[in-house]
Amino acid sequence: MNSSFGAILSDEMRTRIRYSLIFAFCFLSALAANAQMSLIKGVPFEATRTRIIDLPGDNYTVSGMVARSSNGSTYEEVIDPKTGEINAIQILDALGRRSIFLDVKRRFYGIYPAKFAPLGNAPSKEALEKHIEVLKTLKPTRTVEDGYDTETTYLGFRTQDGFLEFGRRMVFDSVPASSRLQQKIWEDWTVPALSITIEKTGFDADHKPVQIIRLSNIRTEEPDPRLFEIPPGYTPWPANSSK
Repeated sequence: MNSSFGAILSDEMRTRIRYSLIFAFCFLSALAANAQMSLIKGVPFEATRTRIIDLPGDNYTVSGMVARSSNGSTYEEVIDPKTGEINAIQILDALGRRSIFLDVKRRFYGIYPAKFAPLGNAPSKEALEKHIEVLKTLKPTRTVEDGYDTETTYLGFRTQDGFLEFGRRMVFDSVPASSRLQQKIWEDWTVPALSITIEKTGFDADHKPVQIIRLSNIRTEEPDPRLFEIPPGYTPWPANSSK
């Protein structure tokens, strides 16, 4: 009987560890998403986000939905690279100042406190014009990015799909061995009017793009508010998650 209880306890512990790892992974995914779309009020949108990986032993393309509401809440679908299916959904509830994780396949959810600075409002037309004028004056710089020496040059402006985009190129002197983003050369393009990074590309030593994150089908309208809620039929995990 004790051995049976030990086996049950072991299974429960393994399950908790597995979900702790899932939550940690999705928290990191949320950080990446939030780096791609600023936490800001008054600039709602929804879009398709495509990840393209072309690395030795790791080659796939997956697409999922991302969105931001007028109150600054964000929604991100985490896609399984093997199946292309939605594995999980990460929601940042700006009003409740909490992070919500949805395990889509097992229909579990977890809620965790989220700490972030007060959200700013969308810039006025005049403020946006001034910001664009400042971007036009930027010169190449050498800075420390995430603790590593980085050379940054600016690629100017381009217009795609009706959006004005601003680009920059970053070359890292070195990349930590623990980093998932091993490339030393990165380019990103942002849409100042929406405060989002619309494209981010990592290049290998031969200047071949090997990691790409790109937003497409951008709709500057209010997303369905149900995206930012816990759907019916989901069970809390772990049991002591705050509601």
